[in-house]
Amino acid sequence: MLTQVMDKVPCYYLPGRGGRIDRGLGAELVRQGYEVSGREVTPRHRKGEDTEFGHLSFDQQISVIQDDLSVHNHHDGFVVAHSFGAYLLLHALLGKPDFIGRCLLISPITGSATTEGMYFRPPAAKLLEQAIADQYFQRFKIRVLVGELDNQSNPERCRSLVANMSTDLVLLKSQGHQLNHDDVSGFIASSGFQHPL
Repeated sequence: MLTQVMDKVPCYYLPGRGGRIDRGLGAELVRQGYEVSGREVTPRHRKGEDTEFGHLSFDQQISVIQDDLSVHNHHDGFVVAHSFGAYLLLHALLGKPDFIGRCLLISPITGSATTEGMYFRPPAAKLLEQAIADQYFQRFKIRVLVGELDNQSNPERCRSLVANMSTDLVLLKSQGHQLNHDDVSGFIASSGFQHPL
């Protein structure tokens, strides 16, 4: 009997704050056949684990991600970013206008937001908000999944991120920042970014 061995498809993953590459969405990417690498935004404090990236300044994190993107800067390159990880990715793309890989953003932080009466402004928020308003990101292959009630990701700003709202933006009805696992899993599976096996 002939057995065909399939190569895993490389995927660069940037989870949100507190997220792990090997759990949650990262584990789902592995389940769907991707070989996941990436950077964790929040430092781990376990002995022997790499905590360096989480301790870097915002500008240093952007620089590291830009270097990492060079490996994925080809037509089959695949990047997945969630929440604040997407915020870092978008800032990194500001310095990589020639990036040709594919990006999937899930509940992306797109700038300042007011949530539950609290105002949140991440570093360099105005710079990113202006780039989105100027439609800078429409040059990239970006798809976005966001809840219509997400007060952190700003669905209106997400509309300006993508080139084609009808195919590149999926608004999940009655959902906020924390999206249903089955919806996220299905979106990845049907994203059109999957490597043909």
